[in-house]
Amino acid sequence: MKKLIPVVAASALLLSATSVQAAGTYAFVGVGQAEYDDVSIPSGTGIKVDDNDLTYSFGIGYRFNDNFGLEGGYTDLGDFSASTAGGPVTVTDGADTLTLDGKFSADAAGFFLGVRGMMPLHEKVGVYGRAGFINWESDAKLSGTATLNGVSAAGSYSGEIADGTDPYLGLGIEYKFAKVASVHADWSRYMLDFEGEDIDVDALTLGVTLYY
Repeated sequence: MKKLIPVVAASALLLSATSVQAAGTYAFVGVGQAEYDDVSIPSGTGIKVDDNDLTYSFGIGYRFNDNFGLEGGYTDLGDFSASTAGGPVTVTDGADTLTLDGKFSADAAGFFLGVRGMMPLHEKVGVYGRAGFINWESDAKLSGTATLNGVSAAGSYSGEIADGTDPYLGLGIEYKFAKVASVHADWSRYMLDFEGEDIDVDALTLGVTLYY
């Protein structure tokens, strides 16, 4: 009995310390590349589309245990653009007809809130999934002339064209190189509704997470 008491006491302290370490606050930042799906125009039309851009995100979260957390933050998904050189170009897609002479671009950025599910694979390696909603807005820039279904805009224009609150999901893997820090790589998909047009934005990022 004399030996059992200190063993039980030490075990209780160890389990208590483990559970305290499992819960806590974390902060993260990531940077990478975003790709806007479904904004391409058939080749040979004379309109050049760039659907890739730099993306970054940062935020904070709280781990309730080793497997579940709540997080929020901000992400900038860059922009996509369409441009012409050498005069106006007209393309038709279904019922829509676009004539562009110049450059048009639109971005997307906003605040997100969601949950994170985590599964440790090793003492230093783990995988996680993310899901939630992003409250975003999109600003557009036009330099030149654009006509969509008979409605024209010309000159230099900049302003908000769309906003919304839409879902996102993601998967990632992290490597904990220190007691309070890890590096991670993840993929996230933001499913945005641009005024009735569904545009998915895929973001591949590398980043750092700090645990408190």
